[in-house]
Amino acid sequence: MTGSQTQVGKSKNAFTYTLKSGTDAKNYTVVTKTGTLTVTKAPVVKPSENGTFLHITSVTQKDNKIQVNWTKVNQADGYDVYV
Repeated sequence: MTGSQTQVGKSKNAFTYTLKSGTDAKNYTVVTKTGTLTVTKAPVVKPSENGTFLHITSVTQKDNKIQVNWTKVNQADGYDVYV
Protein backbone atom coordinates (compact mmCIF):
# COMPACT_ATOMS: atom_id res chain seq x y z
CA MET A 1 0.00 0.00 0.00
CA THR A 2 1.29 3.45 -0.82
CA GLY A 3 -1.35 5.73 0.71
CA SER A 4 -1.23 7.30 4.13
CA GLN A 5 -4.00 9.44 5.58
CA THR A 6 -4.19 10.03 9.33
CA GLN A 7 -5.98 13.40 9.33
CA VAL A 8 -9.36 14.35 7.87
CA GLY A 9 -8.88 14.51 4.10
CA LYS A 10 -8.07 12.36 1.06
CA SER A 11 -4.99 10.89 -0.63
CA LYS A 12 -4.30 8.52 -3.50
CA ASN A 13 -3.74 4.90 -2.51
CA ALA A 14 -2.22 2.21 -4.72
CA PHE A 15 -0.90 -1.28 -4.04
CA THR A 16 1.33 -3.93 -5.51
CA TYR A 17 1.23 -7.69 -5.11
CA THR A 18 3.45 -10.72 -5.47
CA LEU A 19 2.13 -14.14 -6.40
CA LYS A 20 2.97 -16.99 -4.06
CA SER A 21 5.66 -19.41 -5.17
CA GLY A 22 4.18 -22.02 -7.47
CA THR A 23 1.22 -19.87 -8.54
CA ASP A 24 0.75 -19.90 -12.32
CA ALA A 25 0.05 -16.28 -13.33
CA LYS A 26 -1.63 -17.50 -16.56
CA ASN A 27 -4.52 -18.81 -14.43
CA TYR A 28 -5.45 -15.33 -13.14
CA THR A 29 -6.39 -11.92 -14.41
CA VAL A 30 -5.44 -9.37 -11.76
CA VAL A 31 -6.38 -5.73 -12.25
CA THR A 32 -4.87 -3.10 -9.97
CA LYS A 33 -6.53 0.27 -9.61
CA THR A 34 -5.45 3.36 -7.70
CA GLY A 35 -8.08 4.33 -5.16
CA THR A 36 -8.66 7.16 -2.73
CA LEU A 37 -7.99 6.76 0.97
CA THR A 38 -10.48 9.00 2.81
CA VAL A 39 -10.60 9.97 6.47
CA THR A 40 -13.74 11.76 7.62
CA LYS A 41 -14.60 13.42 10.89
CA ALA A 42 -15.86 10.80 13.31
CA PRO A 43 -19.59 11.02 13.92
CA VAL A 44 -20.85 11.55 17.43
CA VAL A 45 -22.81 8.50 18.48
CA LYS A 46 -26.03 9.12 20.38
CA PRO A 47 -25.83 8.27 24.05
CA SER A 48 -26.97 4.85 25.14
CA GLU A 49 -29.62 4.36 27.80
CA ASN A 50 -27.04 4.95 30.54
CA GLY A 51 -25.83 8.19 28.93
CA THR A 52 -22.47 6.82 27.72
CA PHE A 53 -20.96 8.28 24.55
CA LEU A 54 -18.70 6.38 22.18
CA HIS A 55 -16.12 8.41 20.22
CA ILE A 56 -13.49 7.34 17.69
CA THR A 57 -10.17 8.56 19.12
CA SER A 58 -7.81 7.57 16.30
CA VAL A 59 -7.54 5.72 12.99
CA THR A 60 -4.12 4.63 11.70
CA GLN A 61 -2.90 2.58 8.75
CA LYS A 62 0.40 0.69 8.73
CA ASP A 63 1.65 -2.41 6.92
CA ASN A 64 -1.69 -3.19 5.21
CA LYS A 65 -3.56 -2.94 8.54
CA ILE A 66 -6.00 -0.37 9.85
CA GLN A 67 -6.25 0.25 13.59
CA VAL A 68 -9.28 2.00 15.07
CA ASN A 69 -9.35 3.19 18.69
CA TRP A 70 -12.40 4.42 20.55
CA THR A 71 -13.54 5.29 24.02
CA LYS A 72 -14.36 2.13 25.92
CA VAL A 73 -17.74 1.47 27.50
CA ASN A 74 -17.44 -0.58 30.69
CA GLN A 75 -20.93 -2.06 30.35
CA ALA A 76 -20.40 -3.16 26.73
CA ASP A 77 -20.07 -6.88 26.07
CA GLY A 78 -18.73 -6.20 22.56
CA TYR A 79 -18.57 -3.75 19.68
CA ASP A 80 -19.64 -3.91 16.02
CA VAL A 81 -17.06 -2.13 13.83
CA TYR A 82 -17.83 -1.38 10.18
CA VAL A 83 -15.19 -0.20 7.71
